[in-house]
Amino acid sequence: MFIPSINAIVAGFSAVIIFLTGYIIGFRLLAAMHTIKSKLLPWEAAFAMSLGSFYLGTVVSFVLLWVTGSNISPDVWGAWLDFSVTPVGISIVIYIGFSVLRPKFAKSMAIIYLLTGIPFWASLWFNIPEPSAYITSTPPELIHIALLSIASYLTLIYLVSLGILMGGGFISLARRSKGEIRTRSTYWATGIILFCIAGFLDSQIPVETILLIVVRAVMVTSFLFLYNAMIPPKAEYYPSKVQAVALGTKRAEAKKQELS
Repeated sequence: MFIPSINAIVAGFSAVIIFLTGYIIGFRLLAAMHTIKSKLLPWEAAFAMSLGSFYLGTVVSFVLLWVTGSNISPDVWGAWLDFSVTPVGISIVIYIGFSVLRPKFAKSMAIIYLLTGIPFWASLWFNIPEPSAYITSTPPELIHIALLSIASYLTLIYLVSLGILMGGGFISLARRSKGEIRTRSTYWATGIILFCIAGFLDSQIPVETILLIVVRAVMVTSFLFLYNAMIPPKAEYYPSKVQAVALGTKRAEAKKQELS
């Protein structure tokens, strides 16, 4: 067995933690579908898993580095495994967010974001119009991938627009709401903003710096906030006067019937 460098071990294990956190949250949300009916639960589970998948290539390369002494080869596969899910994950969270904030625009906004995947994938997979990633993968260090060209520009647009539309939207909803809606909107806003900050910094900070540990810790923290936002609540909130939807219980349904 090959022993990677300390920097590679730190970067690799932190990537594994993020990967597992995303998938554990996703499966937890899927399990909740057996007891609670909600059209958003499957999408929320898919979003959680896509968050974890952003580190799939790094995790695979880390395992290979331990077992074989080499990073994933060809190294471009690491970039493909890490970033191919990006347009899909962003489209899913946009659909979820707009289903809560502006239900009428949820499908159209999700489609618009998904269509941006065409130039993103063209850049990432085929290097159109120029190379899309700068990759270093010399053992005992772990593979490090920095996006370039159109893939890089679109990723920045994704993060900025996500922070403004989703983060700002849920902050606004939290300020004019009370109770469960306010709590979950705060979780959503905090999780999204932390994810955008950590996602940007993770792509800028070299693997060799201790700051990567802090950034990866912030990423995991954002997942936990998002989990608390997505896990089925004790009461339902839905798009009405407050323009919100959520996952409900029989108790909430009974309350709605009393008000009708």
